[in-house]
Amino acid sequence: TGGGWSFAQNTAMSSNTKDGATQSYCTSQTGSTSSTLVSNLQQLASGVNSVLREAQLLPTEESLGQLETTDENFHSYDLVRSLQSRIDAAIGPLVESQVEERALEDDGHHIVAQITDEVFSSQEYNQLYHTFVSDVRDTVDEMLSDPSTLLGLSEGGGAMLGSSHSSATHSTLGGSSASELSSVHQTGLMFMAPEQLQAIAHSLTPEQPLQVRLDVMQHLLQFPAGDLVTCDNWLSLKAVVQEALMDPCSTLTDMTLKLLQRMFAARTALTTREAYLSLAEPLVASAQAAEGGVAGTGERGVVTLAVGLDPADEHCIQMLKRYRLLNYFQNEVPSYWVRYSERIVEEIISCTFMLLSLSYRSPTLLSPTHVISLLDPKASWFRKWMHGQYSRMKVLQALKSRPAVLQCAVSHLMAFGIRPAGGGRSHAVAGSESGHYTERDLQYLNFVHSLCLIERLLLYRGGRELFPLHLPGKEEKVAITDVLVHLLNLMYSLSSVRPTPLPLNSALHASPPPPNHHAFDPTHLISHLLREVVAVTDILCNDVFISTLIDPLKCAMGSQPSPRVCAETLVLMADILAVLASTDTGRHQLLYGEGHPKWSTNKSAAVHTIAEFVVHSLSSGKSSVVPQVTSGWLFVCRQLYNTGEGLLALQSYALHQHIARALKTVAGSGEEGGEETVGFSWEEALLDNLLNFAGTPKGLLLLQQTGLMARCTQYMDHRYKLKLQVSKCEKFGYGCMVTQVASTAAGILELINSGFVSMQVYDLWFLLDGGEGDYRLIAPRAHPLDPMDRATHKAVINLLNILSSYPALYEVLNQTTPRSATPQTTKPQDNSPSTIFELLDRLVLVDSNPKKMALLNYQEAHLFGLRILGVLVTCLDSFLYLESQYSILEALLALQRESIPEDRDFIIIDACSVERGRVLVSCYLLGGPTERKLPPHCLSLPTDSSPWPLFSSFPVPSVYQGEGSWCSRTATLEEGGELHRLLSNGTKESSQSEWLKRLRRVFRAQLQKFEVLPNDVVRLLLQRCVAGQMEERRERVFPIQSDAGQHVQESRAGSSMDTLGAGMVVRYGQFLGALDASGAHATNLINLLVRVRALFVSQQHEKKETKLSSLKGDYIGFDWFTSSVFLLMKGAIDTSWTFLKQFSTLLGSAYVWMPRLHLSSHLPVELAYSGIHPPSAITAHHVELILLDTVRFSWEEVLLDNLFNFAGSSKGLLLLQQTGLMARCTQYMDHITKLHVNRDSATPTSTSRLNLEQRKHTFDIARLP
Repeated sequence: TGGGWSFAQNTAMSSNTKDGATQSYCTSQTGSTSSTLVSNLQQLASGVNSVLREAQLLPTEESLGQLETTDENFHSYDLVRSLQSRIDAAIGPLVESQVEERALEDDGHHIVAQITDEVFSSQEYNQLYHTFVSDVRDTVDEMLSDPSTLLGLSEGGGAMLGSSHSSATHSTLGGSSASELSSVHQTGLMFMAPEQLQAIAHSLTPEQPLQVRLDVMQHLLQFPAGDLVTCDNWLSLKAVVQEALMDPCSTLTDMTLKLLQRMFAARTALTTREAYLSLAEPLVASAQAAEGGVAGTGERGVVTLAVGLDPADEHCIQMLKRYRLLNYFQNEVPSYWVRYSERIVEEIISCTFMLLSLSYRSPTLLSPTHVISLLDPKASWFRKWMHGQYSRMKVLQALKSRPAVLQCAVSHLMAFGIRPAGGGRSHAVAGSESGHYTERDLQYLNFVHSLCLIERLLLYRGGRELFPLHLPGKEEKVAITDVLVHLLNLMYSLSSVRPTPLPLNSALHASPPPPNHHAFDPTHLISHLLREVVAVTDILCNDVFISTLIDPLKCAMGSQPSPRVCAETLVLMADILAVLASTDTGRHQLLYGEGHPKWSTNKSAAVHTIAEFVVHSLSSGKSSVVPQVTSGWLFVCRQLYNTGEGLLALQSYALHQHIARALKTVAGSGEEGGEETVGFSWEEALLDNLLNFAGTPKGLLLLQQTGLMARCTQYMDHRYKLKLQVSKCEKFGYGCMVTQVASTAAGILELINSGFVSMQVYDLWFLLDGGEGDYRLIAPRAHPLDPMDRATHKAVINLLNILSSYPALYEVLNQTTPRSATPQTTKPQDNSPSTIFELLDRLVLVDSNPKKMALLNYQEAHLFGLRILGVLVTCLDSFLYLESQYSILEALLALQRESIPEDRDFIIIDACSVERGRVLVSCYLLGGPTERKLPPHCLSLPTDSSPWPLFSSFPVPSVYQGEGSWCSRTATLEEGGELHRLLSNGTKESSQSEWLKRLRRVFRAQLQKFEVLPNDVVRLLLQRCVAGQMEERRERVFPIQSDAGQHVQESRAGSSMDTLGAGMVVRYGQFLGALDASGAHATNLINLLVRVRALFVSQQHEKKETKLSSLKGDYIGFDWFTSSVFLLMKGAIDTSWTFLKQFSTLLGSAYVWMPRLHLSSHLPVELAYSGIHPPSAITAHHVELILLDTVRFSWEEVLLDNLFNFAGSSKGLLLLQQTGLMARCTQYMDHITKLHVNRDSATPTSTSRLNLEQRKHTFDIARLP
């Protein structure tokens, strides 16, 4: 049967399930008249033309059968609507009757199938079927017999009607006469006999008349493109098709291109290869013939570069069409050639590179590379070829076998800008309004194409391995550095001349050029290449390239004569160095230079020139240097000083002071600074760069000293709310800076004033309780089972990062009304909490029914609050402050007692009671993993077998305590070893300095062996070391105080935190065996704390007005160092006082004894009242240097420094909080480990003079737990 029968059958079958949307046609129940069917078929044939063209792989009958799914206008055709009305009229009543008869049947699943079978076997359906098909067949025969009915139909429509004719006769082409080809348009060719294909190939030869060739090509276009390649005589047909492609007749050439395009649309492996080779091989032959001075087959002449290229010329139009189709193939084939065999891919790539390699042989002719560069200047085809690993490997192999392609590209890059040309605009791209491309235009487009090609190669290791490259005519090979340095010099030479836009003709391009006016600017193109290359490799990390890059800075400062460059080029250079400075290798190159080790001093390093230029620009004002230029190079410095080693190198230039002065100048003038451009603000740029000093602990101190921390925190709060990216080269950083700022009293005060803290509280409450007011009732939030779900994880991390240090928590809670004074009539459900105290009061101290009723889900909210409290009490000072102000332990015990049912003596185990038990244990007990056992957050065992009993009163069950008898051991000479013998002999055998050096060497050797020393040996070690260091002038920096004012000291009383802390320390000492059961130890410790506090008060500055609550009196925390010494001395108050008094004169006391420098008169007044403790800025700074250099994970070689940044945590301050090292050690280390850390701190080498090896050594000690 013909296509018409298939179409009618498929249409009728697919229309059975359609709605009666066309009921208006039901009046034509007897069928359409012949004239109506003719018009309907004409409409259908015209409408499906585009659908048939897209379905080149499918036969016409199959394409027609799928029209309902492929043609969106299928149901709007009159023929389909007429058929729908006839179906509704003839079969509709039958379907309704069948539905009514079977409606009561139980087996409803088979009703549809039964009704369908009944309809298909009915007389009404068969009559409709045969009648409609007969009408359609007769009408098609009538149309084919009357040519007037085919007028106006498109080619596709005529082909459809031709294939719809149910004739089994096919034409046989035995000759080449035009009369034998006249039936081509009236007869469908479903199968092609070899004789027919051979006849077509013979008729397409150049010897045949042009009209015959055109008719044969028109006939060839009607065949499925995929079937031609599979024919036996395809090779003979391919030869004549290639000849027709290069024919001077534009009509024949266009028809040949159309045939190749249809072949490529089939997208099968064989068809794609043949289509591509059929197009590329004639172009290769034509270019080879042009090199020999002979025009190619069908070509009228050779195009030279001196003449240029005129897109209006007919010969150039045909050439551009061929190359445009070739470029289209190049861009499309990578999308699916992964399904092809390797041989086919290699043939396509090899043929392409053969064509491109011809460009180097004839520099005066218009080469294929010039034409492809005109059509695809950015080499998008090559970018797609290099994107996937499958094709990239083949491309690199082909480039190795054909180095002429890469040689041609590199030669164009190296020659561009050197070639003499008339006029001062020799390197600019020009063009007339007519669109004529001159030699200069074509050479520049070739330069852009070569530049983009080289850029893609340098991004991959295999591409970089192709260098160094030997260029013909040059003795030395060209390395990557040579190419990039030449491009950099080219940027400088072109910087004073801005190129005009290219005269690109949209008709010649597959896609229009981007609207950005910098798209073809050579300086921007070169800058983009260099930025991309430095981001993936370290090939630019050498002194030759860096010195070339910063030479214009020396010229701008007047220190070196060199050509001046424009401001825009200076900004582009700064962008390149900013990307370089964001990598580890690039940062090392800028700070130390090539071949210099880390931490070395090199005055010729690039960082010094950059810093001098920035200082010069900031000092000279906006009149001499454009603000965008200063901002760009300041950003390079920012990439350096937001790391510890970079700040160390740039500290001498005092960039923070210069930025602060410039910022005050801009603010005082009331201007935004300089020449403003869209998206740039000079004041915001200065604030942003000044804020980034907070990236390191020492930089935070420098930021505070400028007096602009308030403005910087407000700016940070603004950007943080907008969720803006930190910078062009960083994807994270504000979280870390917030933690860094909040770790100090001065920083947290500014965050409070800016509203940042209250915003974090509100965000957390909104996520936890679903909002406030009517919003919670209208759109309640689904609460997950886990209180620490993903939605709230980031909010709680942000809040805990703010409260990670005790000074921050103290400043936040200090002005909050104590809980005992809070009115009981407060209704917490009236509004959401706005302070940290209100949040804790709502979530943790839930001691009344109104508070419970105010929570949307009490169990989950309370559990969430307990998790937050569990993190806060990990800092012992924070716990002591919370306990002294709000009695959190008593509140938690009361909640535990409420969980005891009446007439029962056990606590109901649920998530909240288990979490409360964990918090109570962590607060009541001190010690490391072997001295206390913390219960898990959740219990997976049955209640009867749980090893973690719950409790509602102190003391805690003994199951939570470990072994603690280490301090009761006595020292022997054998246990102490060489260290004990050295301590026993003292300085009898050598001088004090020699004895300390020997002691330090022996002590370090024992630490490396992880040997455990008895308590007596450690005590003796500390006493002897302190006594020996007091005799050295460089260590004894503080004066010793007399006991003349002891009666004043004894009159002072201990604080509530002293009482609570002393109780914890004494209880811990008794557990260890360091203290006996006497009740006087707590009183003695409190007296010792009072005496130490009075000792430091006598060395403090006079009180002055300050906004910081932590600086209005004595040290706000508990003295854990004094408590540790008290335990080490086994409660001997006099021995402890003597040791502490001597140790207070040493420099090491400033780093491990936090109260030592609180408002100390030995510090400048500005530093003492800055709110930033010196150890936070110095010791933490050294810790960050250690982490930056020495700590890596072997399984991934990832710097631990980056892990802290991703987590938004401060690296140094996380290890050295202002509460002191001992506060953290007491909470997480065993007593033996704390003593090892402590005695290392007491060694003669202070932190300020640690060299690199000693830094590594000290950090290894800190890693012991």
